[in-house]
Amino acid sequence: MNKNKYKINLEKDRPIINVLGEICCGFQIEKFEEKIEARKEIVEALLGRLIREEKSGIIETYLNDSEIKLIKMALKEVEKEIEEWEFQTRIGVSLYPS
Repeated sequence: MNKNKYKINLEKDRPIINVLGEICCGFQIEKFEEKIEARKEIVEALLGRLIREEKSGIIETYLNDSEIKLIKMALKEVEKEIEEWEFQTRIGVSLYPS
């Protein structure tokens, strides 16, 4: 399942880190593993990796299929939890770009 690699830009795609941070530290998710389809430790490891890469000056990095799926599941939960009016402040992008 991890055959593909997707390049992301840590400067432009910073909201990915913010989404992962929200599900790890921002609010409690009941049945985390069921909803995110990954153990919390896996999500925390991905978040930690992206933060370390960002801090070390790496601008572009790669995500595999399972990491992309994890991010999609995390975003679904963040959209449910964070109200529209605060989403842009907490995540860094608008739900409804103009």
